[in-house]
Amino acid sequence: MSGMFSGFFGLIFFVFLLVAGILWFLMPFAVFGTKSKLEELIQAQAQTNQLLSNMHNEIAELRKSLSKE
Repeated sequence: MSGMFSGFFGLIFFVFLLVAGILWFLMPFAVFGTKSKLEELIQAQAQTNQLLSNMHNEIAELRKSLSKE
C-alpha cells in the first residue's frame, strides 16, 4: 500500500476537510447575519408580551365589574 490517504479513502478525507474548511470560514458571517433577525424577534416578543399583559388587565377589570353586579 502506498499510503493511508491514497485512493478512495484519501479522496473522501480530502472532500470532508474541504467542506469543513469552507463551513469554518463561512460560520462567522452566518452568525453576524442572524444578529439583526434575533433583535427583531426579541422586539416582536416584547410587543406580544405587552399586548398579552394589556389583555390580561382588561379581562381582570371586566371580571371585577361583573362580579360587583
